[in-house]
Amino acid sequence: MAASIAMGVSGFTGALLTEFAERARELEELERAMLKDLTPTILGRALRVAAIAAALVDALAPAAGALVVAAPIILSSAGLVSFPTAVALSAAVGLLALFALGYYLGKIAEGRPLLYGAAMAGAGALVSAAVSLLGGA
Repeated sequence: MAASIAMGVSGFTGALLTEFAERARELEELERAMLKDLTPTILGRALRVAAIAAALVDALAPAAGALVVAAPIILSSAGLVSFPTAVALSAAVGLLALFALGYYLGKIAEGRPLLYGAAMAGAGALVSAAVSLLGGA
């Protein structure tokens, strides 16, 4: 969970700075074309809100993903599931989530969703194996 919090803070900061820079550039281009300061307008405020919203999504996604995968472990610590079962469920939930994400990306790309899903799940399995071999959790 600590890693997901760190990723969230890092993701928020990086996304916020990037989004603000991109939105500021867009606003400046419009201002040059219109020969008017648009910062205090509805458009200027909307661009700032959009940047903050994008940064929040970027921050919350890792925490939400970690919580979903950690849910069986949390159930285990509450005594509702045995620890070995919780570990297996966590791995299954994580791989299923990766497969679903890959499948969705395959649909968006109008490619082969099953292949995209399998590739994402396979990458997750490889990372998990590598971490285990290196003595990680």
